Amino acid sequence: MRYKAAFIAGAVVGYVLGTRAGRERYEDLKKTAQRVIEHPKVQQAAVSFRIQAGELVVTAKDKAGEFTVTCKDKVSAKLAERRATAEDEDEDETPPAYAPVPKAPAHH
Repeated sequence: MRYKAAFIAGAVVGYVLGTRAGRERYEDLKKTAQRVIEHPKVQQAAVSFRIQAGELVVTAKDKAGEFTVTCKDKVSAKLAERRATAEDEDEDETPPAYAPVPKAPAHH
């Protein structure tokens, strides 16, 4: 029980000290990040990145459109080929001379 109480007391003290020091450190990091974000070279790099990303999106859309057309053409050709093969197989089969007629159920 004594170890449990000591552990809890240590955790509370660590938490209080950590939050005080942590808040100051957080504020320092926040200020540093803000200075980096506002730096002109970082701003130029961000603009350049946005332009390149936009160009990549346009290129990807074009490639996707071309790919879609190519896939559609290949699938259509494959379906036409299968239909032709199925029709050829149907012509080879001779139909039955008669079709069996199911019997009507008896009424009692």
